[in-house]
Amino acid sequence: MGGAVPLSSRRLNVTSKKKIAAHTDTNSQTSTASAAVPTAYMPPAVGAPATPTGWAKSKWVRPKEGLRPTETQAEVAGSAATELQKSTTYVGDFGAKAPPAATVASNLITASQWRDEWTIAKNWLAYCAEQRQIWEDTSLEDVATLKPAFDYALSRDPTIAKRYPQTKLLVGSRSQAAARAAATKKAEKEAKEQATPAPASPSPPGNATPAASKSVTLN
Repeated sequence: MGGAVPLSSRRLNVTSKKKIAAHTDTNSQTSTASAAVPTAYMPPAVGAPATPTGWAKSKWVRPKEGLRPTETQAEVAGSAATELQKSTTYVGDFGAKAPPAATVASNLITASQWRDEWTIAKNWLAYCAEQRQIWEDTSLEDVATLKPAFDYALSRDPTIAKRYPQTKLLVGSRSQAAARAAATKKAEKEAKEQATPAPASPSPPGNATPAASKSVTLN
């Protein structure tokens, strides 16, 4: 994308889980712990463009969301458009009822441009998904490592929660989510048990209806 620094120049030459030396920040406060940085790229200075305001995915009338060009059509679309644009005998060659050469050429060029953008976007999506996973995994491992220290500090100094309210939510979120999930699972299990009817108890011995006695005729 225009203005963006090439990704290769922003790549971090540090392997995942490898520690970097403790450093001093702009406030001259020396960190006593090193930070884990994965082998990855930093986010771009200029990100992907936003979609136009009001745009929504259309419902295609044609099956499979529209026609698709063959590999050959995709390869020659640009040169064919140029060929049509330069033709001075188009109407005489194909007749007045053929679609205008300028229209065909313009549509081919525009389709090719969007196909190029689509290819870039598809690769960009796969790249973003990979980078997101790398950085989220690393950052959440950092949070998990921080949690015991945070919890201990909070138990000794209640003002920690006031000074780090967002960090408190950050480190405690997974525990709260797990607790909610466990409570939901328990409630669903209890509801299911209450909805299941108890099996019928067998009749006690002696209450069975006696079988009809056979009649015996004496001669």
